[in-house]
This record gives sequence, C-alpha cells and structure tokens, in this order.
Amino acid sequence: MICLGSNEMTTIEQVQAMTDEYFRWLRQETTFKSVAAGEWVEITTPMLDRHNDHIQIYVRHDERGWYLTDDSFTLDDLAMSGCEVNSSRRKFLLDQVLNGFGVSLDENNAIYARASDQDFARQKHFLLQAILAVNDLFYLSKPNIERFFFEDVADWLDNNDIRNSRRIIVMGKSHYSHQFDFIIPKSKQAGERFIKLLNNPTQSNIKSALFSWIDTKENREHNSSAFVIVNDENIKALEEEKSALESYGLQMFEWSKKENFVQNLAA
Repeated sequence: MICLGSNEMTTIEQVQAMTDEYFRWLRQETTFKSVAAGEWVEITTPMLDRHNDHIQIYVRHDERGWYLTDDSFTLDDLAMSGCEVNSSRRKFLLDQVLNGFGVSLDENNAIYARASDQDFARQKHFLLQAILAVNDLFYLSKPNIERFFFEDVADWLDNNDIRNSRRIIVMGKSHYSHQFDFIIPKSKQAGERFIKLLNNPTQSNIKSALFSWIDTKENREHNSSAFVIVNDENIKALEEEKSALESYGLQMFEWSKKENFVQNLAA
C-alpha cells in the first residue's frame, strides 16, 4: 500500500527523467572487451557481487542466436568459499531461482541464457538478476547456511544407512525442552545416540549443548551418548571447544573428518 504522507506531487515526467538517468548510468558504467580471439565479448557491468567486484558475463553469437553466460564463476566462487550446491535440497533451491528468471545451468555449472535479437536486453537483465539471487540465496543468508548444514548431515546419515529421527524434543529436569537435531536408536552394540549440530561453535553454543545434555539426563537411558558435529569449514582450531565438551562426556566431531567417525554412529 502506498502511504500518502506528503502533499508534494510526484509527476510522471519526474520519474521518467530519473529512469532515463538510470539507463544512462547503466550504459556509461558498462564496458565491453573482445576475448578468446574474438569469439566472445566480455561485458563488465556496474552490478556488484558479494566481493564488491563488478559482475562480468560473456556473450557470443551462434547459429541459435545469442548465448550469454557467467562462465561458471558464480557457483565456482561459492564452492571455493565452502558453499557447494551438492545436496538435493540445494539443487532444488537453485533450480527454483534459475527457473524464476528463465535461465539455465550447463554441465560445467555455468549459469546461462539464450536470446534472440529481440529479447537480448531482457535476457541479459534476467541473467544478471539470477547471478545476484544465487549469491544471496546460498551465501548471504545465515538461516539458509544453517539449514543447509542440517540437510548435509541428514543426507550423509541416510547415505550411510544410519537410521535416525530428526529434531526431537526432550524435556529436561529444569522443565525446559531441548531439541536434538538427530537421535540414532539403540542397537545391540550401542545405546541411543543424541546428536547436536553446531554451525557456529561459539562459547554460548557450546554451553547450550552442554546444558541440553546435562538437563535431560533423567529422561534418557543410562547408556545413551551424545555427539556434537561442528561445521568446521572456516575454523582452524577447535581443541578448546572439544575439551569442554568431552569433560562432560560429549564427543565432538569435525564435519570435514566425518568419515573418521561414521562407525561410531552406524554401530
């Protein structure tokens, strides 16, 4: 709803003038460079990526018309930052974004669009918007990053045939309820295993995991055990956190070393 909080009139002519100014800026700040022996043209746009670098796309003309691509930069850059689109959920979200802008993904993870002479400008615009949206979805949104970590662990458990229940609430002695991300049922070899995920292992998160485990003691079987899986993609040393958890009987595993502890959970 438009708020009518001012008596000052805004004319169509004013808005048209501002729009024309925007288009002038867009043209002035866009540069073109012939690359690959003249086969491609590199377009450097005034749009900025998450590094505050200008987004570049590459264009060529073939028998099917115009082909516009990011040359795989967007997804390769995200992968180098530890955010790979490698789970079914992430691929689903990526497809949603790309389909929304009418662009596609090739076998080399390049985001691309096809265009005719008539819709070249529109397709170029949609490609740039798709690149910006993919960056926002997979890197800038912390809730998404946390959700992706949960889904990565869930997929890994399933791929290793480790039965589990997800996001289980257990009541504590304090009458506070505590959520465990996964619970693996007891077997002949091991008791129930409770798993907490820490995407960001801060001191407060460590304390919260410890309290959840201690407070639920009376409502767990005596031979149950606890595991904390830490997303260590951008963390170098976790010895202090590991020592704090182990002093109360919780085992901490680093996600990058998950294959080393699969047997602890599969038993």
